[in-house]
Amino acid sequence: MEPKKMKHIDYKPKDGKLLRIDAEVCEGKVAEIKINGDFFLYPEEAIFQIEEFVKGKEIEGLGKVLDAFMEKNQFRPIGFSGEDIEHALRMIN
Repeated sequence: MEPKKMKHIDYKPKDGKLLRIDAEVCEGKVAEIKINGDFFLYPEEAIFQIEEFVKGKEIEGLGKVLDAFMEKNQFRPIGFSGEDIEHALRMIN
């Protein structure tokens, strides 16, 4: 099956910051992703590692896996969680 084209969503979680996500999803998996927004993340360059980590992963259950990845690597997101990324990707899919 051919992957879908990149889709865009602006999603603001309750009590969170705006997430701007461009993603390509194929058969329930993230093929490509770019995450921007008005959230904070320490260290800032961790966003690139998060994007790489998410590629190839199933959307289903991604939130908990991503939260564990960020905790293990001592990434500190402010204004979003892995669950928020999963929710936004579900809306795109």
